[in-house]
Amino acid sequence: MKTLFCLEWKKLLSEKYLSALFLILTALTVWRVNGRGLSHFADPYDVPAYTAVDAEIRGEMTEDKIRKVIAKRRECEESMGTGNGSDELDAYWQIYGSVQYQYEYAMNMQQHLENAKAAEAYYLANGNETGAAEAALCQEIYAGRFLRNYYNTNDFSDYHAQSFASLCIFFLLAAMLLPVFTGEHTGNTQPLLRASAPGMRKILPAKLLTAFFAVLLVCVWLHLTEFLAVLPKYHLDGWEQPLYAAEHLQFTTLSCTNLEMIFLRLFMRLLTGWTWALTILLISACCRKMLTAVASVLSVFAVLLAGTEHLQTLWNPFYTVQVLRWSQTFSAVHISGKAVIPLTAAIVMQLMSQAVLLSAVIVIGRKRRCLSC
Repeated sequence: MKTLFCLEWKKLLSEKYLSALFLILTALTVWRVNGRGLSHFADPYDVPAYTAVDAEIRGEMTEDKIRKVIAKRRECEESMGTGNGSDELDAYWQIYGSVQYQYEYAMNMQQHLENAKAAEAYYLANGNETGAAEAALCQEIYAGRFLRNYYNTNDFSDYHAQSFASLCIFFLLAAMLLPVFTGEHTGNTQPLLRASAPGMRKILPAKLLTAFFAVLLVCVWLHLTEFLAVLPKYHLDGWEQPLYAAEHLQFTTLSCTNLEMIFLRLFMRLLTGWTWALTILLISACCRKMLTAVASVLSVFAVLLAGTEHLQTLWNPFYTVQVLRWSQTFSAVHISGKAVIPLTAAIVMQLMSQAVLLSAVIVIGRKRRCLSC
C-alpha cells in the first residue's frame, strides 16, 4: 500500500503544468489580498495620530477611557466649522462609534435575549414548535456574550471574508486530480494495471489516499499564503477578540475568536475541498477521454460557482466554504425537527455528500463502468 501510494503521489506531481499553476495561483492570491486591500478602515493607520490614539484606547475598556472618548467626540463636534480641528480629534471621531458599540454590546444583547425569550413563550402558546425552537436556539447562541476589551477588528473581519484563495483551491484541485483515472485511458495503462499483482482493487485506495493528501497540501498552502500575505500590510489586532466585536457581525451565529476563526476557515476549506476532490474523481472515473472530462468539470465548476449567488445552499461546497457569508446574521436550519446553527448543518451536509460521492467513486473505480466517450 505504501509503495502504491508513493507511486501515485509521484505520478500526480510529475505533471509539469502543475508547478507553473501552483506558482501562478499563489502569486494571484498574494496580489488579490494586497492589490485590492482588505478594508477602507485600514487607511487611518497611515495617520500617526490615529495610531497613537488607538494604542491609548485599546485593551480593557475602563470608565476613564470611555469618558475621554466621549469628551474628545464632543470637542470634535464643537470644532467643526471653526477650523480648530486636528488629526487627534479626527482619530477620536473615527474610534468613537466602535468604542460605543463594544461598550454597550452586553446591554443591547441582554435586550435581544429578553425579546427572544418572549418570542419563545409566544410561539409555545400558539403551538408553533418551529418558531419556539428557533427562539430557544437564539437564546443559546447569544447568552453570556460581552466585550471587555477594545480593539479595531475591522481588518480581521474583512480578512475572514476573503474567498479568492478558496476559488484557487478548487481550481487547482481540479487540475491535479482530473488525470487520476482519465490518465489511465489516455495513456492506455488500464489493461496493464488490471493485469498487475495489486490490481484495481488495491490501487484504488492508493488513489484515494493520494487525492486526500493533495487536498491537504493545496488547502494548507493557499490558506497559509493568504494569511502571510495579509500580515505585513494590515494591523490584525485583537486575536482573542470574538467575531462579534465587529459591529456588522454583532448577530453572528459563531462565538469563536478571530484566532479560532482562522482555523475554522481552514477546516471548512479542507472539508469542502474533499467534497470537490471526490466530485473530480467521480468525473475522472466516468470519462475515457480527457476532453470530455475537462468539459464535464468546467460545467460542474460553472454551475456550482453560479450557485453561490443564485442557489445558496449548504450542499454546494463553493457556497459552504464562505463561512462568514452565511453565518454573519442569525439563521437556523432544521434537522430532524431540531433547530441547529448553519455551521452544524453545513458539516453534516458535506459529510453526507462525501459519503455518496465516495461510494460512487469506489464502485465505478473498481468495476470501471465508464462512459464510452
